[in-house]
Amino acid sequence: MNNRQTVEIAALISAFSPHIVEGRVPLPTGMLEKFWDRSQRRTKLWLMALTRYQRQYASVAPDEHLQMWRDLEPILEEIFVSEVLTRVWCAALTARDQAQATHSHEPIARNVLLGHLDARRRALQLLVTDTTLGIEHLTNIDRIRRRVERWTDLMLGHLVETYQVDDFAFDSVRAREFGAQQLLQSSERPRDQVWVLLLVGLRMAFPESEIAPPHELLQEEIVSSILACFPPAAFQAAGPFKPILERRIPTPVEPNPPQDIPTPVTSTSNPNLISFLELRHRQPPRHG
Repeated sequence: MNNRQTVEIAALISAFSPHIVEGRVPLPTGMLEKFWDRSQRRTKLWLMALTRYQRQYASVAPDEHLQMWRDLEPILEEIFVSEVLTRVWCAALTARDQAQATHSHEPIARNVLLGHLDARRRALQLLVTDTTLGIEHLTNIDRIRRRVERWTDLMLGHLVETYQVDDFAFDSVRAREFGAQQLLQSSERPRDQVWVLLLVGLRMAFPESEIAPPHELLQEEIVSSILACFPPAAFQAAGPFKPILERRIPTPVEPNPPQDIPTPVTSTSNPNLISFLELRHRQPPRHG
């Protein structure tokens, strides 16, 4: 599952998010738990890789730094690109709570995003503090980061404009501008046509690649858990997203997790390290 496929799935979730936000059928708890669990595991692997790089960086000769960077770059790229998916799905879960006056999904969404933001912050620190790498080695990953930020705000636009999910966008003002345009376009032309144009631009921004992300298995499981939350009839008229869905559905049977993937910590000594059940009940409903 390469970068383009990841952002295509994010666009799919954005397009079909009304099924989540407005749907009255409860979302499957097992799939929400799977999304939270696999996201936590992947974040831990990211943080381990970033910590390992920082420790080794100080102990090796400067002429080895470039190879170390090349080994780390796919992980940095995965952190940035997969943030599109994290923000769009978590915004949809939060919008559902707001639309239906519940509080079952926003705590999960914000906990997952918090972990992703921690990894993103550490990755950005590496980009700005590494003094031995030339700008040409940093340009590619920074270009990806900037594209991710803009495309995330574009996909979140209609959710930000309609619901109070501004803080899931990188730039809430930009997201609202995108959202206003999207809602206007949807009223003036067929919905599928709007998303065809978006997918064309997205595919130009994220070229096709055969290179899989470092943690492809976890990424696949995260995607499958998200898609399983949609009702069976949601994708019957998939329009421009049909080729994307044909690659993803039916969802494969979940294998046993690899033994080298750390289990999420569930101690309550840290408010961010809690069990899934505790998380679902930690935040009271909003009022007003």
